[in-house]
Amino acid sequence: MRGQFARTAVKIAQIDSRRQLWRFRNLLRFRATISRSACVSQDLQDPRTGNLAPLRSPGSFQAARSITPSPTSHCFRTSETNTLNRLLFFVLAAQCIGCRSDVAQQDAIALARSKGADIRISVKGDAQRVDLRRCQIDNDLRAALKQMPVIETLIVGTSFSNAEVGVFDSVASVKNLDLSHSKVSAETLGRLLDLRGLVFLSLNGLELTDADMEVVAKLRQLKSISFVDAKVSDTAMDSFRKHNPDCVIAR
Repeated sequence: MRGQFARTAVKIAQIDSRRQLWRFRNLLRFRATISRSACVSQDLQDPRTGNLAPLRSPGSFQAARSITPSPTSHCFRTSETNTLNRLLFFVLAAQCIGCRSDVAQQDAIALARSKGADIRISVKGDAQRVDLRRCQIDNDLRAALKQMPVIETLIVGTSFSNAEVGVFDSVASVKNLDLSHSKVSAETLGRLLDLRGLVFLSLNGLELTDADMEVVAKLRQLKSISFVDAKVSDTAMDSFRKHNPDCVIAR
């Protein structure tokens, strides 16, 4: 039950429109009003006749007050109140966590941009495409990238080498990776095996040995790979096609 409330709260916390949040609050108030009305109706129900006790005179009002409240209605009111309280708690908690996460990501984006990174933001405000071709990758930049959890596209520059391979640890969510004209080797390419979501890879302009291609061939989840202006032996290319028959190759 708590897991269901948490998932609902997270979905609500992700609503960007204030109008939708306003409608949600009004919905909660409406549900609370309906539940109270149902409880009052059941509490004032005469258990002998099944009809509501009349409230037209002081005497009838006193008679209505003397009727014992229904245990069922009391339980319903308590359960409904607890449900709303739990839901509101999870909503507030999710919003607080989301606010802290957004602030950390915006600070990280500002830091990365100050170092020359070109970053494109999604509609939700997340860093989606990061271009590091004009950056000098250091520890501060790697730490900033860790605060951007939904990066889909990463582009590195010509100076990217094995020394900067640690940047891949900060972009586990990347789907499109461009290593064109960089200085990578089999060691760097081997780190790509940890990127489970990687489906598009660009190796344009690289001089790839057969050993390098053996590592690339292990990326069985690839949907598309580009070798434009890359130097690859025919034997290595045939081996790649054999191990990745569903991958689209651009040369």
